[in-house]
This record gives sequence, C-alpha cells and structure tokens, in this order.
Amino acid sequence: MLLLATFGVICNAQELRVGESQVSNPCHHLETCSACLRTANVCAWCASENFPRTSSRCDVYDRLVATCPNNIVWLKSDLNVTKSDNVRGGDKDQEPIQVQPQVLDITARPNDPITFSLTFRQAENYPVDLYFLLDLSYTMVEQEEAQKNLIALGRDIPPSLENITKNFNLGFGTFVDKFPKMEEAIKAVSQSFDDSEGGMDGLMQALACEKDIAWRERSRRIIVYASNSIFHVAGDGLLGGATKSYDGNCHLNAEQSYNPAEKIYDYPSVSQIASKLRDKSTNIIFAVMPDVVSHYMRLENFLLGSSVGTLESQSGNIIQLIRDNYDVTFDVKMMVTSKACEGRTGVVKRAVDIAAVGLAEKLTINLKIVCDCDCEGPSMEERNSAKCSNGQGTLECGICTCNPGRYGRECECDEAEVSSKQSLTLCRANQNDSLLCTGHGECICGECKCFTLSHDSGRRYSGQYCECDDYSCPRSSDDSSLCGGPGRGRCVCGNCECLNIWSGPACDCSTDNTTCVASNGLECNNQGECECGRCRCSPTSQYMGPTCEECPTCPSRCTEYRDCAQCHGFRTGKYGPEECKEKCPRVIITDELEEEGGRIRKCNFRDTDECLFYFTYEYDESNNVIIKVQRTKDCPKEVNVAMIVGLVVAGVVLIPLLALCIFIFIRNRRDAAEFAEFMREKERAKWESGANPIYKDPQCTFENPTFHQ
Repeated sequence: MLLLATFGVICNAQELRVGESQVSNPCHHLETCSACLRTANVCAWCASENFPRTSSRCDVYDRLVATCPNNIVWLKSDLNVTKSDNVRGGDKDQEPIQVQPQVLDITARPNDPITFSLTFRQAENYPVDLYFLLDLSYTMVEQEEAQKNLIALGRDIPPSLENITKNFNLGFGTFVDKFPKMEEAIKAVSQSFDDSEGGMDGLMQALACEKDIAWRERSRRIIVYASNSIFHVAGDGLLGGATKSYDGNCHLNAEQSYNPAEKIYDYPSVSQIASKLRDKSTNIIFAVMPDVVSHYMRLENFLLGSSVGTLESQSGNIIQLIRDNYDVTFDVKMMVTSKACEGRTGVVKRAVDIAAVGLAEKLTINLKIVCDCDCEGPSMEERNSAKCSNGQGTLECGICTCNPGRYGRECECDEAEVSSKQSLTLCRANQNDSLLCTGHGECICGECKCFTLSHDSGRRYSGQYCECDDYSCPRSSDDSSLCGGPGRGRCVCGNCECLNIWSGPACDCSTDNTTCVASNGLECNNQGECECGRCRCSPTSQYMGPTCEECPTCPSRCTEYRDCAQCHGFRTGKYGPEECKEKCPRVIITDELEEEGGRIRKCNFRDTDECLFYFTYEYDESNNVIIKVQRTKDCPKEVNVAMIVGLVVAGVVLIPLLALCIFIFIRNRRDAAEFAEFMREKERAKWESGANPIYKDPQCTFENPTFHQ
C-alpha cells in the first residue's frame, strides 16, 4: 500500500488567488522579511538596497522577479529521508517492518505544504494479543440472552482469529463494581443497586498491568469489552468513599485480582482511558447489549481506536470489528496550525509521529520551522548604516531598522518633530481608515507622497491623502477619450469638469443644437428631437440618420461610408490607420452580413484588387452610424496564363508540324501503292531477251596500215 501524505505548518494562513487585485495580495504591506516569509508560501522578499519606494518589497515571487532580479530572499521547504528500512515480514531472526520510511527530517517555512510518500505493508501472521474483558455483575448473569451471546462470541473468536493470523494469544479477565467497604466474601458474581458498572476500572487495569496480562512487546493489542450496562466514570466513586483521583497505575495483587488496599481510588476519567489507549497502542471493541449501545457510541468519539458492536446471538459483527482493527488503513492529510514562530526567532524544532492506532511502528518527523530570513542575522546586518539617514539605523535585508527616536523607511523622521503616532494620524483621511494615504501613497513624516499609477509611471495619484485618481473619469461614448478630450473637459479627482457647451458625466452632451439642423433647415427634419447635439428620430417614423433625413426609399449613402469599410476591413482606400480610427469609430468586422431590410442598407464596391467587398450600415438609437463589413470578398477566378500560352504554342507550332507529318504520311502511302502496282505489272510481262537487229554499235575501230612502219 503506497500512501501520499500532505504535511503543512500553518501560521495565520492566507491564500492568493490568481486574478485578484493588489489589495487582496497577502504579501503586500509587510514591513520585514520574516513577516513576509511567514505569511504565505508564495511570498518572497527583495533584499536589494536600490528598490523602488512605490513597490512592496514583499510580493509574490513571480512578480518580484521583474522588479528585483538579483537579490530575492526565497525559502523553500526541504525534506530528507533519514531512516528508510524496507518493509519486510518477520521471522525468528528479525522483527517485521511494516512502515517505510521510519524517520524524516523536514525543514519547513510556515504555510508551505509538504508532500511525501508513506508505504505500509502488513506483515503476514503479525502477532495479535486479544484480551477478553467480561462484565460478571449480577445483571449480566440474570440476563439469559446476554449469557448466550457471550458464549457464542467466545466460541467463534478463536477459529476466526486463525483466518487472520496464525500467531495470536487469547486472554480473559472480569470486572465487578468495587467499593472500600464492600463485603469481604469473594463471589463470582456481585450485585449492586445502580445500573453503572466498574468496567472502566477493569479496562484501565488491563492496559496498565502489562506484565500481569502478558502483553507482547510487538503485537497488535485488541481488547474486547463485553457488558450489558453503562459504566462509572471519574467522580462516581466519591459517593462510596473512593476520594483519591485515579493514578493510572497497576493495582493487581499476586492472585491477579484487584488489591483491596488500593480500593481508595476513584474511577478513571475518559481522558485517562484515552491517554492510556494511545500510550499502549491498543484497540478496544465494546461488545454490548442493544439497550446501552447509544451510551458507548458517545464514548467512541473520545477514545481513538475504539469501536462499538451489538452483542448478538450471531457474533459475526464483533468478529468483523476484530478483523477491521487488525487490518490497517491509512488516509493521512495533516494540517498543523502552529504558533511556534510567534515571539521567536531562528529555527524552532518540533517532532511529529504518524502511527496507526494499535500499531507500535510509526513514522517520526523531525520538523524544523524556519522563522526568520538569513539576511536578518547579526552577521548580515550593517549597524549605523549611512544609507539609513547617515547612521540613524541598522541596514538588514535591504531595509532600515531605525534607532530609538527615529522612524521612516530610511529613518528620515525625528520623533521630536513629528511623532510616529502623530504621523500616522496625519496620513489618514479618516481616523477609522486602516490604510495610510488611502493605500495610494507613502506616509513620510506625516505627509503623503503619492505613488505613480500602475499602468503609467508618468502619472500619480493626487490629493492630500492621495485619494484622487485624475485618470479614472468616465470616457466619452464618441471616441472613448477621458472627459471627451481636452476640448470638452478635464478630469479632477475622478469627476469630469466640463468646458463651454459640454455637459454630462463624460462631457459628451453638447448644448449646441446646430448639429441637428437638416439640409432643409428644419431641426431633425421634424422627424425627431435634438438631445445633446444629436437627433433622436421618432420610433414611429421611418426616418433615420444624423438629422433624420434618411428613409428606406431614400438614396443610399454607400459611397459616403465606402472608405470606412475599406480601411477597417481590408486596410485599403484613402484613409490611413490613424485617420481611419478617428473618422470611422463604429465599424464591425463580421463573417456574414444581415439581409437588407428595414433600417439596414447593403452596399458593395470593387476594391483595388478588383474583388467585390460587401458592407451594411444602420443607425443605433442615438443615430450613430454602425458599419458592418463582411470579412471575405468575392474575387474573379484567376486566368491560367500557362495554359493559354501552351495552347497558343500548340496552335502555332504543333498544328503545322502535324499537318506536314500527315502530308508526308499520305505521300509515302501513295508512292508505296504506285511502286507496288509497277512491280505487279512487271511480273505480268513475259518478254524474252534478244539483240535488236537494227541496233548499231556507236563505237567503230580503224587500224592505220602504216603504223609501226
């Protein structure tokens, strides 16, 4: 069985959620390094001397890296396994090991959860000592059903234990009520006049008298407590003369019975029983009759490792409780709330044991809680530092710890001039305020030095207590400018002070109605009312537009809004980026346009790339034009130049060449046919060869008779 245990040391735990404002950041406004690291495990401290006054030295680590990259004090918890013998079964030569590891050394910072692995493997045939503690009071004997159920339980336990482990011992003990002046005759069964019995006394003796009971040192110890009555607790013995508080020791004599001389002690308390069960690593099973189960169920809540079962004729439920107590299960998740660091410095040591109830083996955690930063030690401090107003304090962890009579971030304030208490009073707008300078500035000698705004280092909070933000006024709905821009108003402590003809929270309401005059000279074309310099057309009228002059049958204004659609949708047209943003504030890019109808007019134009683009325009309740541009354009299909060139080349070169080839082919076929016909005619001719009688040889030879003479 492999278990994951989570261990944490919590000191005033706080949690930081991503996305929360700076005010809820638990790291802010902490003035010392030790206080910073104790607050939350996400907090780190900047020990750099050159650190912005407007920033908090204690902040979330990831944020602090940007402002303090070189000298961050950050403590991370560390875990070392000191002893980790492997789990194993036992034999004659060695003891079993069921828990691994056995010892852990943890160095922890407060509020930092630590996760570690814990392995438990139950050894085969692990020793079990089962002690049967029986109520032999008169009421138990008189109740026949209880006797039968006890007999059945005693008969079923031994064979059931053999199924759990082969190595078990059985013990048996009884208890009856005891008082100092009870009759001396020893009876097997006694009778008392109250319902409660002295079972808790007997249980305590079974736990305290280890040698007499013969408990083994390394074994699972289980006590089965059988009764049909409720029990006496501390204070009940006073009525019988037992006035001394129970001492928790063994009081058995040589005959293994209660020593009469020791019957002066009161009954044990529930807390004493719980402590002894924990010290002796013993489990207890209360096997009781149904009418008293509810009493023992309440007791179960106070005794760790106890369980309650009903004593029945079928003892299977008690057997199952014994099996459950033998089987060990772990579900460990500890959260230790410790005040160890309060009023202390350095490292505080603690020891924590994790063990199953009834199991002697345990995991020991040697815990070291680091309460301070290393830079706060005597060896790291710089006394009478020149950086603390020329020796008015000690420099440690990047901050000044002022000498008596001085205070301030750099010990620049003198108590004799303005006391620190008076300084705090002067820096609060209201004495019930918890924040100095409303949280937007630093109190220096009774005066607020305002911080810069987080989003713009050139702008600061203003006012005596830094209560004003001159950059948080409402913005105009026209162009989102602060108070409508410099020409309309200015922002003073979060409110707009409007100029000239402008009014309203954002100075975007004009008292000049000339902008409402239509081309025919009528105000809003007599189709609406002029409010804040804008026409609000009548809802029952079909007219719309800035001066209520447009209607569904009127000529469209597509050409007027074409440039706005081009520059916003495709970055083309005559408007550049800045001019487009200024002149066309209400343009929406969409994948699909609505159909034309009612107040919606649809337009299309050809862009610079010869593609058609589409847009619609309409007017809102304030008669501001809303232009919606379709994201995609319709472009003509591209001409395949290569194919056209190929076809032309084919027409100019290939066709004549093909015609020539066809001509040659036809001519050759015709010549071949004529030659074949000639050969056939030649074969048909049957003439014989002979000399032509009229043929005369053209060559003649003459001899000169006088040659050679």
